Amino acid sequence: MLTEMKTFVGLKMTMGSMKSNNYIKYWQTKSPVIRTPGFGEIMSRNRVLTILRFVCFHDVDEEVPHRGEPGYNKTHKIQEFMDIINEKFKTNYSL
Repeated sequence: MLTEMKTFVGLKMTMGSMKSNNYIKYWQTKSPVIRTPGFGEIMSRNRVLTILRFVCFHDVDEEVPHRGEPGYNKTHKIQEFMDIINEKFKTNYSL
């Protein structure tokens, strides 16, 4: 399970640098011109969509400011997770 989640996070990070307007296009195989190499070999599209459906990185009971209110954070749902990831990158990688 942990290995699968690491794989999922890695794919999501890669997706963030390879913009597409549709998740399915990352796995599309009909045209080699628009296919994203490796995605299908790493994890199936259906598995990624299933994980996306159930994964939650924030406390759903926590009160958060809404858009337009002071303190609003667009990334509040993943902020704690990103703080952990950023700290790990700082600890393990340098430029």
